[in-house]
Amino acid sequence: MKISGTLKIVIIVVILLAIGLIVGLIIPISVQNTAIRMEEQIHEFQSNIGAQEQRRFDLYNTLAEAVNAARNADELQLQIAEARTAAEGGDVAEANRIIQVVVEAYPELGSHQAYLAFMTEAPLTENQIARYRESFNNAVRTYRSHVRRVPNSTFLNWRGHEIQNFQFLEFEQAGQPAPTNLFD
Repeated sequence: MKISGTLKIVIIVVILLAIGLIVGLIIPISVQNTAIRMEEQIHEFQSNIGAQEQRRFDLYNTLAEAVNAARNADELQLQIAEARTAAEGGDVAEANRIIQVVVEAYPELGSHQAYLAFMTEAPLTENQIARYRESFNNAVRTYRSHVRRVPNSTFLNWRGHEIQNFQFLEFEQAGQPAPTNLFD
């Protein structure tokens, strides 16, 4: 059976419209869904960092309670409170220095169960924080690249997607390795 010239044109137009529909709807939706997934991943990494920082603070509080139970000395309590404040402020190196001084002044503290747990858990927590920060920065880098790339940026603007302005995390102790044993 022979196809007439008009029918050929109609078939070509229908094929071009189908291709246009795919490019015009499906691809932009896919680009937007990828951006949304990346935004959620970044928020998850932010949450994980916050949880580990809270864990760090809780470890210092547990150590403070152990010190109070092991020895009820005012000076010792003040030093532990100072370490807790330093840790809460993000100055882990200073907090660790204070803890080391306390352990040297009160050797019986070194055998206390909570202190031993602190020695094990604190470096693990610091390593977790470092991993989550690195994952966060990698996710931000990938997201920024995705939303700036052509044609993704055009599709996202066309669909009205609000692009998030995530910032990289910067570290005061950049370049220093995470501690492995805080009290040597």
